[in-house]
Amino acid sequence: MKKCYYILVLIFAIGCEDFLDKEPVDAVSFNEQLGSYAGMQEVMNGTYIQLEAVIREREFYTYADLLGGNITFAPVEEERPVNVENNVENIYTFNDREEDSDLASVYQSFYEVINSANLMLDYVDNLTDASTAQKDQIKAETLAIRAFTHEQLLRLYGQHYLFTADASHLGIVYNTEPQEPGVDFSARKTVAESYALIIADYQQALDLITSESVLPLGPNYSYFSQESITALLIRAYLNAANWQRAADLAEEFIAETSIPLMITANYVAEWEQPNAPVSEVILELSLPTDNGGDVSGSLEGTFGYTPVEWGRFVASQDLRSLYDPLDVRSDLFIAEDIITTINQENIPVTYYWTKKFQDNPGTIIMRLSEVYLIAAEAQARLGNDNVAQNYLYTIVQRANPSVTPVTATGQDLLDAILLERRKELAFEGHYFYDLARFEKDVIRDTFGGDCIAQQCNLLYPNTRFVLPIPERNLNLNENLVQNDGY
Repeated sequence: MKKCYYILVLIFAIGCEDFLDKEPVDAVSFNEQLGSYAGMQEVMNGTYIQLEAVIREREFYTYADLLGGNITFAPVEEERPVNVENNVENIYTFNDREEDSDLASVYQSFYEVINSANLMLDYVDNLTDASTAQKDQIKAETLAIRAFTHEQLLRLYGQHYLFTADASHLGIVYNTEPQEPGVDFSARKTVAESYALIIADYQQALDLITSESVLPLGPNYSYFSQESITALLIRAYLNAANWQRAADLAEEFIAETSIPLMITANYVAEWEQPNAPVSEVILELSLPTDNGGDVSGSLEGTFGYTPVEWGRFVASQDLRSLYDPLDVRSDLFIAEDIITTINQENIPVTYYWTKKFQDNPGTIIMRLSEVYLIAAEAQARLGNDNVAQNYLYTIVQRANPSVTPVTATGQDLLDAILLERRKELAFEGHYFYDLARFEKDVIRDTFGGDCIAQQCNLLYPNTRFVLPIPERNLNLNENLVQNDGY
């Protein structure tokens, strides 16, 4: 007999919020909701919407760039001092606390997405109005969602893979079954075990994937497809320090994909186009819209600029200084002087917003440039410097056609790859994780006043390269162990 779970029917989404604490007031049985293919489609739609919403949350999407030093703050309005955004103050100062974590809601929301995926997996084989191919596609997309979401949690709460020689340090709770109220929860897996499960889920998803997405509407890049799952698997192999598999799969992907790499002449214009992704996007979660086609929110609220209203997050002087004037990416900034109160004096200060996230952009997860940079890094770590140089040069020359071929080797080559990742993937949520994987210090006070935290720098290794498990979840799950240093 199927266990009974519950699901809230919302205007835009279907999800199960705080199900551990109480049953929803207006609820329908999961047996009914997930008992038909149409009902399964509704739940899948709600799961995608919930996943996009949590990825887009300001605390999460800015996390890696803010902590790494790529971004900083603009004033709320003219003639105001620059101060730290309240909802990221703890993480920005490397002082997050389990009793008041800035990402407590993110932790909870990610596990709710995972629970929705597990519920669909639990019910899909009982569908009587779906074909085998349709069931396989449901399984493929939900397995990919489960793997992807777990990896986001793992990067937040587990030190990078090589932090210990065998990756035996603590990772995350990896849920493969729906969670029931009153049932004991699992303990945290090691990082090695966590990545093994992530990779296994992606591989199984690829074994099951078909050419028809579960949801009939929307562009293919908005859903987990064969190409996007493969690209995310490449990323997972890199993060799991499996350099050979990352290198081999990246080489195969680049050779076979129909997705074009952006060209120099169109690079800025593609980022500037409204309501459409750049051509090299592999996975971008689309924004939910109302009946009139209007979106309820986007990353423009975080990074956008207009003369009367602007997002609080801008490029740091450190990041901005990295781009050669001939680098096409130096034109990806909106420079504006804003009168700012500094030491009780109103003076004009130049701030730099990114053009990547203007005009209601979708939420970028992965694009082809990252695959090239993964290929470069994996080959460099294998000692195949010539191959790594070629992959790196593709991205470097695309940005600045006047540069000479890459000749760096060994550690210098790895440092060049890290630098190029910083410049190419800025604002897209990678840099702090990259610093950890490369075992580098965080240095955010290069330009003095650009960092306004009490603690600007973080020496590697450090317990503060990961966040504390939120107190609420520790109380709910007696098997959870807190991270060191908290």
